[in-house]
Amino acid sequence: MNGEDGLNKLKHSLSSGIAAVLLDLVMPETDGFYFLDEYSKTDELRCIPVIVSTMSSDDETETRCLKMGVWDFIRKPYNADIIKFRIKNCIERSELYILKELKYREDFDGLTDIYKKNKFFTATRNLLVEYADDEFVFIRFDLHKFQLINRFYGVSEGDRLIRYIADFIVEDAEKRHV
Repeated sequence: MNGEDGLNKLKHSLSSGIAAVLLDLVMPETDGFYFLDEYSKTDELRCIPVIVSTMSSDDETETRCLKMGVWDFIRKPYNADIIKFRIKNCIERSELYILKELKYREDFDGLTDIYKKNKFFTATRNLLVEYADDEFVFIRFDLHKFQLINRFYGVSEGDRLIRYIADFIVEDAEKRHV
């Protein structure tokens, strides 16, 4: 197998539960660096740990691999027990990463990076309980007929405007909270 074959196999089996990739940099045709270059560009792949195992013993190669998103780097020859523990540790870290990412996506809007409705209601309820004696001001607004923005200027400009408004609200809230 070469780097391109491995990458294609990984992309096509994302849902099959590949837990980790043990990668040698030396392969026929396309090498491990080709694999790593493509791997580092794809968000869905980066949660799958890649561990490089290679005969290359120079710090430059290790640094290059780590910059490309490798989770661990093992120089050959290696002790089989050590490599098993490193793979196990990487898999456990990736599972924690995935759980945190899922929780984040459940609570925060992907476009604006602010609370989604349910998280907002929960956080508000907690604030009201914790600071029951304090006074609060709540502002709710709706961007009336926002679809006109998308129609006239395009969805990407509409998204940009929504992000701008969200950033403005967050910035203003942080200034007032001090």
